[in-house]
Amino acid sequence: MRQIRALLVEHNVDSTTEIGDYLSANNVEIDFAYNGLAGLKLITENEYDVIILERTLPKLDGLTLCLKIRNELFCNAPIMFLTAQGSISDKIAGFKAGADDYLLKPCENEELLCRIHALSLRGPRRDIGIQNVANLMIN
Repeated sequence: MRQIRALLVEHNVDSTTEIGDYLSANNVEIDFAYNGLAGLKLITENEYDVIILERTLPKLDGLTLCLKIRNELFCNAPIMFLTAQGSISDKIAGFKAGADDYLLKPCENEELLCRIHALSLRGPRRDIGIQNVANLMIN
């Protein structure tokens, strides 16, 4: 099985340590950012198979970060929210911002790993950066 490269943007150091240890032991190379601006910087400098975001991040919240990843960086890597904010309106906002998956905390590490694998197998999104004007599609 090929190694997956993921970015986890999460402000809770204990969570990142636990998740990072589990994912690293299961063939996922993982980078960490502890605030939204640091996550944005890492995304501009590296390529990831999957990006995992918390909704409540310091310096730049997860929804705004997701929108910037999609609409300014045109990054097509699959994005998953991993958060405790689980109302239907929270989930809808996450998907509208450009997320591909939404997982509520606390969760089992095994389920997180399965979702990361599923997202990485789907590969990059093909709709990011495409603009439609009249009958013309610009990629």
